[in-house]
Amino acid sequence: MSAATLFDKVINTLVLKNDAGLARAMDSHPVVISKMRNNRIPVGPLMILRIHEATGWPTRQIKAVIAGEGA
Repeated sequence: MSAATLFDKVINTLVLKNDAGLARAMDSHPVVISKMRNNRIPVGPLMILRIHEATGWPTRQIKAVIAGEGA
């Protein structure tokens, strides 16, 4: 799994339409989301924190999805 899997799960949980909606929800730019999704830049601590605040998921779970451990 990867950031793509994480972002797909967040989009489904928050009932968003696409990465542009995710970018707005995470107070980020769509280009940044795209680069993270395509593993061109890592998902940083600030994005992990924003996902945690938006979804309520534990940061450990978010990191596990990024690392490919499911959750």
